[in-house]
Amino acid sequence: MSSTAIRAWLGPARRFRNTSRSMAMAAAEGGSRTTSRDIEGENPHPNIDIELFTAATPNGHKISIALEELGVPYRTTRIDLTTKEQFEPGFAAISPNGKIPVIRDHAAAGRCVFESGTILQYLAEKTGRLLPQEDDGRWDVLQWTQWQMANLGPVSAVELRPFRSRVSRSR
Repeated sequence: MSSTAIRAWLGPARRFRNTSRSMAMAAAEGGSRTTSRDIEGENPHPNIDIELFTAATPNGHKISIALEELGVPYRTTRIDLTTKEQFEPGFAAISPNGKIPVIRDHAAAGRCVFESGTILQYLAEKTGRLLPQEDDGRWDVLQWTQWQMANLGPVSAVELRPFRSRVSRSR
């Protein structure tokens, strides 16, 4: 994997600095698969210590984007789907359905949360952001989040696949 691909996988570094660029490069060369994203300055969420297990897929990106938007520092462990790493016993212990993404919150006694919609809700509740507390707003956000998980997410991945291949052939 090239350094450009690693940077694309790590995502934007707007208000974060990647403290382990060398680790990311080592991962590209078959070394460590773990990288971390730290906040510059004081951590606004000291009650959260997230480790994200993911791959470069639309579902995997959802959680990285949420963590970035929420300003939560986190560590990422890349799961290699091409070698079926998600079905190994170690991963099955944290994700019984054998799918990514999964987070482990070390600040909550190592609680593991799987399924992207559930992870988004967990992060929103832990940070007190993105999910209104009043009933009307809360239910609006939850129903649209669930709609996206069941409809837009899977459909867009299937629908965009032919478009991506046409774009890459035209370059």
